[in-house]
Amino acid sequence: MRPLKLSASIIMSLAFGASVASECKVSLPEVGDLPESVRKAPAGFKWVGTEKLAAQVPADGHWTGMGSEHDYGDKWWWWREGYRAREEIKPELSITATRLDDQAPSVFISHATNAYGDNWDRMLIGMAFPTAGCWEVVAAYRGHQLRFVFKVGD
Repeated sequence: MRPLKLSASIIMSLAFGASVASECKVSLPEVGDLPESVRKAPAGFKWVGTEKLAAQVPADGHWTGMGSEHDYGDKWWWWREGYRAREEIKPELSITATRLDDQAPSVFISHATNAYGDNWDRMLIGMAFPTAGCWEVVAAYRGHQLRFVFKVGD
């Protein structure tokens, strides 16, 4: 009889732990004083951050990228007032990503590159999250940081 109680206790602990781990407190920073040309984002996305460093993220804080079959990977847009893509081809943008609700392999983060068009300059970086879950991203560029937490998964 005792082993059955122990098994039930273990099962309840695992079930409770899984439900807690599946929750993710999304935390997207408010938008600072960004120019209107930067504030524009495709449907379902928004810019967060300030003129010192900003990122385009899913408006609801739920990232799916290209789906689980592609490690939830895709390109991320970054911006900073005064950034000139033609002058800084390989931006000094550094990013770390940590899964908060469980252990996970490292996130693939490409080297930052430049992107530009008529009247706009951006930084671009590829990121692929190996697992669904709750992730914190910390970006740094020229002495300024941008931090946010979002949910990854389908």
